[in-house]
Amino acid sequence: MANFGSFCLLFALCLAVYACIASLLEASQKRGSFLRGAERAVYAATGCVTLAFLSLLALHLANDFSVSHVASTSSRTLPVFYKIAAIWGAHDGSMLLWVFFTAVLCAVVVVQNRRRHRDMMPVVVAVLMFNLAFFLALNIFFSNPFNRLAQVFADGSAQPFVPADGRGLNPLLQHWAMVIHPPILYVGFIGFVVPFAFAIAALATRQSGDTWIRTTRRWTLLTW
Repeated sequence: MANFGSFCLLFALCLAVYACIASLLEASQKRGSFLRGAERAVYAATGCVTLAFLSLLALHLANDFSVSHVASTSSRTLPVFYKIAAIWGAHDGSMLLWVFFTAVLCAVVVVQNRRRHRDMMPVVVAVLMFNLAFFLALNIFFSNPFNRLAQVFADGSAQPFVPADGRGLNPLLQHWAMVIHPPILYVGFIGFVVPFAFAIAALATRQSGDTWIRTTRRWTLLTW
């Protein structure tokens, strides 16, 4: 399951990069087919990130302590509610939660505007996918929640290591308010990428009106 989660994140990164490049090609050539391909890549990337998130959840529920993130944030005696919260109980899983929310918001934007603002959408999708690709790269190469534990010996050799139990979730985080705090906070931070993307699109397409403001008003109010 850990290998599957890592593969999903890597595949999502490839899809996000493709969507970004296809959107930029659409903005310059205006063929229509590039934008349709980019939008489908957004949906696929969101699906891959969702599978990765569910994989980490399954690892927590299965008490797979061979995964470093599970071993450092969960334990066998931890209630299920806090095992779910343990996903964002450390930096690696917290970064995955950030990527998950980012991907979902990107997909929602594409669905909402699949028949509107077709002149701005190539730039909007390019900005959103560049943002997603950036955080996916951080999650994969610098803060991967699917890394496995290994025991290193004096001769430099290493072998997989599985502790009998995990450290458990930080007691300071074992409260319902602390459980919902990171998701709410992340939605507030991440949601502002949508008005930003439309603002950049309005500048790129030289639309000096208030169309992008009216389009993103609800997004701005929700995230604020």
